[in-house]
Amino acid sequence: IDDLALAHAATNLQYHQTECEIIFCRPESLPTRADSGVILMNMIHSEQQSAMAALKAMADFEGVIITSGILKEGRKKYLHWTHSLGWELKEER
Repeated sequence: IDDLALAHAATNLQYHQTECEIIFCRPESLPTRADSGVILMNMIHSEQQSAMAALKAMADFEGVIITSGILKEGRKKYLHWTHSLGWELKEER
C-alpha cells in the first residue's frame, strides 16, 4: 500500500463531513479487534491475501468487506479463496 495513496485518501476525507471513525492505514497498523464496520480493499488477490493474514485477530469480524482490484481471469480462484474465509458474495459488478 503506497503511503501517498493513504495520504491522498485522508486528504479527500477532509472534504466530506462524517461522524464515522475512518482509518487509512497499512494492514499491520489496523486495530487488533473490530466486531463490525466496513473494510475496503482495492488490491489484487495476492495483496488481499497478505492483508487478511495480517488481520487474523479479526477472524470473527461480522461487518462488510468491500473489495475491488480482482482480475477477471482470476475470478474463480478468488471466489474460492473468499469462500474458504467464510465470506458471502452479496453483489458483483
